[in-house]
Amino acid sequence: MKIIENLKEKYNLILLSDHVKEWVEYILSTNKDLEVFKRKYFSYEYGMLKNEDRTFKYILENEKMIPCETIFIDDNKDNIEVANRNNLKGIIFENPKQLKDRLKILNILENK
Repeated sequence: MKIIENLKEKYNLILLSDHVKEWVEYILSTNKDLEVFKRKYFSYEYGMLKNEDRTFKYILENEKMIPCETIFIDDNKDNIEVANRNNLKGIIFENPKQLKDRLKILNILENK
């Protein structure tokens, strides 16, 4: 979350999550860290999953985002491939250090 906190000042952070309503309600009630996200999309609300092209098209259009200027971070390679197919830059999350290094390479995080 520290990496995400550092990004919130310069970038619009959006959460995309494939979970059922009950789990989302529990997580939101116990994890205030998620307040860092400007907007949250949960699969149970919009009836689409991260492994569907239409999900990315819907969010990009709804948020008025430019695909090639959007980064999607996920721990599932299949979801990254869907994002890439929709012209988003995908980063597979393996661990915080790897993510931080990748974001530095993309000039999203400062080299400190």
